[in-house]
Amino acid sequence: MKRRAFVAGYFYPGRRAELETMIERMVDPSQKKENALAVVSPHAGYVYSGPVGAAVFSSVKMPGIFIILGPAHREIGSTLAIQREGSWSTPLGEVPIETDLADLLLAESDLIEENEEAHVQEHSLEVQVPFIQFFVESPAIVPVCISFEASFGELESLGRALSRAILKFGKEVLIVASTPYSPRVDTRVA
Repeated sequence: MKRRAFVAGYFYPGRRAELETMIERMVDPSQKKENALAVVSPHAGYVYSGPVGAAVFSSVKMPGIFIILGPAHREIGSTLAIQREGSWSTPLGEVPIETDLADLLLAESDLIEENEEAHVQEHSLEVQVPFIQFFVESPAIVPVCISFEASFGELESLGRALSRAILKFGKEVLIVASTPYSPRVDTRVA
């Protein structure tokens, strides 16, 4: 399935040039890049959370493959929903799903269900994709939507499954945890 952008034009600009310009203005090109296994990035509209998202993504070395974890804002029919094949589209182009990694993750957890419909209208994962596209020329993603009903034990199980799947995958992967909270960024020089 080709997942079309659902919140382009609402949460972020719906045209390529406007979106690139907006992100470029939020990025500090002098930001030192650190190695990371995972980042946490907000998923509000870019006018609210974009500077924080830009600071997050511009501060880490970016591999070509990303697992994006995001909370569901509506009923999804399962605790953890993955889209295992196809692509996601934004004004910056299409991003393929890394099916091999998605299959490894499915094999590592009985809680994760293949469910493309859970992703169709979910913005928490979508708003991360343009940032990834801005920084990485040809990225691939694995989107995982998490029900608000997931228990701590289920989330802990997901963490273990992620670890095992990534180790078996054998390539560098960055986990992006999408959050509804956008802390204030202090841009003053210390």
